[in-house]
Amino acid sequence: MWAVVNACDLKLITARVTMNIAKAMKSRKTVDAVCLSWHNLPMRRRHVSLSNVIDRTIESQVKLGRYKDFSAAIQDAAWNYFVGPDSPFEEYGVTPEEVERAHAKVLAGIKRERRKGILKPWRP
Repeated sequence: MWAVVNACDLKLITARVTMNIAKAMKSRKTVDAVCLSWHNLPMRRRHVSLSNVIDRTIESQVKLGRYKDFSAAIQDAAWNYFVGPDSPFEEYGVTPEEVERAHAKVLAGIKRERRKGILKPWRP
C-alpha cells in the first residue's frame, strides 16, 4: 500500500500504521508494508545573471523575511511581471465601465435617500 503524504498528515498516518501493526501482531495476522513518500512537484533549474542592483534588492527582501529564499523571490517577481495577478474585472466577468455605472447608480440612490430624510448621517 503506497501513500502520498503531506507533512501535517505524517503524525496521524504514523500513529494509525503503528496501531494497525500492533493489532495485527497481537492477532498474529499478516501485515501489509506501508511506504510513505513525499510528493514534490518537479521544478526546472535555470541559471540566470542579474545586475548588481537587482541582486542586492532581492537579497535585502530575503533578509527582511519577505521571502524564504532567493529562488522564491525571483519566482514571485517573474510571475508578477510576466503573468501578473488576475484582474478583478475578468474574475467577475464585468467591464470597468459597468462597475463605474453601478457605483454611480448606488451613490445617486444614497443622495436621494438623504434628501428625503430616510438616511441620517452616521455619528460615532
